[in-house]
Amino acid sequence: MTTKTLAIICGLAAVLVLPAAIQAAPPDKAPAPGLENDKKSEAGDKGKEMGKGKGLAIKNDAELAKLREDFRIAREAHLTAVKTLRDEFKTATEDKKAALREQLATLRAEWAATQKEHAQEVKDRAKEIRAEFKNRELDRVVDAAKDTKDSAKGKGR
Repeated sequence: MTTKTLAIICGLAAVLVLPAAIQAAPPDKAPAPGLENDKKSEAGDKGKEMGKGKGLAIKNDAELAKLREDFRIAREAHLTAVKTLRDEFKTATEDKKAALREQLATLRAEWAATQKEHAQEVKDRAKEIRAEFKNRELDRVVDAAKDTKDSAKGKGR
């Protein structure tokens, strides 16, 4: 076989195979396990149909906003106290360092308790809001049923 014939065969093969290779591009990456987009959109659509804004009711609640602000203030106070103790720790003697370590451990334990307490308050308030929302939705359904019943009575006569 000559070089010219070999070049013609390779050229023909490239012309015939290349378009098929281009069309058979690798598929898009599959989403990571547990992060399927379809499930997210289905869940989001379901929440929109059923709840119609429960998330906003919780997010925009005045009592929760007050809890967040109180927690932010408590956090800043805690961080200031810890920073002060750490600054003292840098220049303290060994005896003083032991006392400062105990104070830091106490602060850490108190802060953990404060965080736990705050989280429980937020959860409780969110439950209250959801219960209020359910009652309002139930009232709407009952009122709609009564309206339908009343309008059906009027049509029959």
